[in-house]
Amino acid sequence: MLPFATVDLAALLGLVALLIAAAVSDTRRLVVPNRYCLSIALLYAVHVLAARGTVDWRGGLTVGAASLAVGFVLFLLRLFGGGDAKLFAATSLWAGPALLPELVFGTAVAGAVLAFAYLMQRRVRAVAAPAAADAAAAPQASPEPDRRWQRTLPYGVAIAAGGVEIAVMLFVGR
Repeated sequence: MLPFATVDLAALLGLVALLIAAAVSDTRRLVVPNRYCLSIALLYAVHVLAARGTVDWRGGLTVGAASLAVGFVLFLLRLFGGGDAKLFAATSLWAGPALLPELVFGTAVAGAVLAFAYLMQRRVRAVAAPAAADAAAAPQASPEPDRRWQRTLPYGVAIAAGGVEIAVMLFVGR
């Protein structure tokens, strides 16, 4: 029989692996599969049962439900993707009320870095594209702005970074 600490460590490592998989999927296809979000939520139950100390599972469920509700509203307003909302809600289960500020802050910082990187990538591509070739290829000037370099930000990457931060904090016992 495995000691509880080993089971909890396996759950934390599973959380990190699922967050990385969700980030990779979001980067490649702008989709966070439901199976990752559901697996993260189910692993939380393993963590609750195997953690070294007591886990505020009621607080975790409350934070998770509230995060899902807020994420759903942001999704309806087209400010957040549906997969991002579910991923944040599943990850916030693990954070609970005690670590929710760290999750929000870590996700926001990672999101800012991600947004800056995407803006720089678009800027470099726009500067590198020969303007003369674009002008010659277009039969006439269009009032529509050039949307070739616009892309939705894969915010699942930022959520995953915040989630990994939470996993590390849980591992070290914060």
